Amino acid sequence: MTNNFQFEFNKYINQKRLLKKIFDETLIACNEIAINDYFTKDQFSEIWLKEEDEKFIREIIETPIGIVVLGTKSWAKALVVNELLNCPLLPIDTTAKSNPWRTVRCLYGTQTVVSLAVDHCYELVEHLAAYDQVWHTIPQSDLQLKKGDAKAIRDPGYHLATLEVKLPHPLLKDDVQIMVSPGLNDFDVIYSCCFENINPIVIYAISGEDECLSPLDVQQLSDLRLKEPKIPIFFVRTKEVVTQPLTPTISYAEFSPSELTESQQHWYYRQQSAAISSSVTNHSPPDSPLVLPSSSLPNTHFEAFHQNSSSLALHQQLYNLGYLIETRHHMRGQLTNESVAKKSRRDYFFDVSSEFVDNFNKFSTISVFFRNILRSNLVSAATLLNESHNHCLRMFILTAHDMTWDLQITPKRIEYVKQREAELFSSLMAIANKKQEEIKQLISETIDFMRSDILNQAANHEFTNPIINFNNISARELHNCTDEIQDLVLTLLNSAIAKKLVGSVDYMRDSFIGTLERCLTLLEASCQEAGDPPEASDALKQILNAAYTIE
Repeated sequence: MTNNFQFEFNKYINQKRLLKKIFDETLIACNEIAINDYFTKDQFSEIWLKEEDEKFIREIIETPIGIVVLGTKSWAKALVVNELLNCPLLPIDTTAKSNPWRTVRCLYGTQTVVSLAVDHCYELVEHLAAYDQVWHTIPQSDLQLKKGDAKAIRDPGYHLATLEVKLPHPLLKDDVQIMVSPGLNDFDVIYSCCFENINPIVIYAISGEDECLSPLDVQQLSDLRLKEPKIPIFFVRTKEVVTQPLTPTISYAEFSPSELTESQQHWYYRQQSAAISSSVTNHSPPDSPLVLPSSSLPNTHFEAFHQNSSSLALHQQLYNLGYLIETRHHMRGQLTNESVAKKSRRDYFFDVSSEFVDNFNKFSTISVFFRNILRSNLVSAATLLNESHNHCLRMFILTAHDMTWDLQITPKRIEYVKQREAELFSSLMAIANKKQEEIKQLISETIDFMRSDILNQAANHEFTNPIINFNNISARELHNCTDEIQDLVLTLLNSAIAKKLVGSVDYMRDSFIGTLERCLTLLEASCQEAGDPPEASDALKQILNAAYTIE
């Protein structure tokens, strides 16, 4: 299982490097576009990544992966961590319920080092029990937050200090961290300790002793739902008692040696002697109670029914909290396509569904859950970048198309307008030549009709530059007066002739419309006999009136 984890994380790191390169090149290209003013501000806003999108991508490519182990039972969380690392790093003691554990952070290091740190940067000068002995499992005293401790009273940050464990483990080598939540009731503190500055993959350890979620479990999951509504969680139910060899087991304390078979008694005494000799040779904390493999004990139908019923109760609670779907046949994490609407953190385009494993023997399925989340992160970030690239390419293509259109179509449009103007001028000249006699007659009739009126207006006309001495009129004054009288006569004639021409056109229009109206009236009369409503004539009148108004 560790090899599978290592393969997935290594592949994720390589793809994340490539994604970071694409992201950096995208920012450089966008800055170059902004500097050179290729597009307007509105067009550029469609290309540039939005602030929340850029923040999401940076979280994917810059923050490390953090496997966050949540739960209310410290030994259940320790079991999950030991199974992930495939080594007994954390002690498993189901009886230690009085003192909760502090936050534990597992990092990669060339040597195994244990220290207390605050905010992942300040190391506390604190003497730990691990410094005094050779250990394979971290001493429980270094993990516990002792109530009423004088150190905690003097130093308020004592409870917030994180136990950092650096290990030369292949799982942690690819910038992966494991965060174990502290045993505190304040979820805001838990969230700040475990979820900041990481890209989380959440595991929630449920004790095998519990048939349903405790009120504290429900409260923590509800608070997490409020802070991270779309984050998927891998729920795993542990066994009641588990050995350090990391296999699901049942405690021998439930059975006396006389109740065991001969082979089981032989295994029991051999394990007991091995434990005693190990405690003498190794400086390590007291071992957890000896256990028998679950495969060596009878599995009754009652136990199977009891486990199934409690799993159903847990599944129902998780469903009510909104983490699981209704049926138990679809608990596996899946990538589901979502709409491309802009969303909040870890809610982009692809969601991974939560998963519930009620049998710790199936804990290895978490590798599929890890793979889905890692792929979801990469696909979501790549989709955002791809959208930005598509917008940019579309903008360049449309701009190039518009330029080509202008270069090819605009000269043709100008040539077409010139051609149509020449045709219109020729048509007007032809009409004028054909109607020249009629126009001459119209002009002569107008002059004869307006002769007396024109003479009266010319006699009463007031010149712009009045003549002072009528006895001695200069040639210049005479020329100016002649021009003014000529302009007056031409203006009056043009106005009168234009009115007659327009009147003739209106007469033709009225005649044309009247002919159509008469035809339509006859048609409507025949339609009325058939029972159809007469609406055609009114519609035609409105259309023609609107058309002539526009002209």
